[in-house]
Amino acid sequence: AVFLSNLGMHVDVYEKRADPQSNDNETINSQFGSSASAVKRSINLALSHRGILALKEAGLVDKILKNAVQMPRRVIHTMNKPEMEQPYGEKGDTLWSISRHTINDL
Repeated sequence: AVFLSNLGMHVDVYEKRADPQSNDNETINSQFGSSASAVKRSINLALSHRGILALKEAGLVDKILKNAVQMPRRVIHTMNKPEMEQPYGEKGDTLWSISRHTINDL
């Protein structure tokens, strides 16, 4: 939608599901006792190099990265051993973490 809009086309975006940020119809999963609300169970998005390139093409990279947290490596937790760190790629490579809610607000 962003790419088409940038080309001057009129774009309407429709969401099939209800607003995931709304708590109006929150239900509790009886089997697991957890919230069925997407807001409360949402996981941050991790942006890689390819995602950053797409955001650059769409003209959104500055807005998104301003609100993102850099993740240069993962931490591996094992039983009865010290934590280990593992880079996400070559030196200088990183992932960027951003909440879905922040992206929706932008």
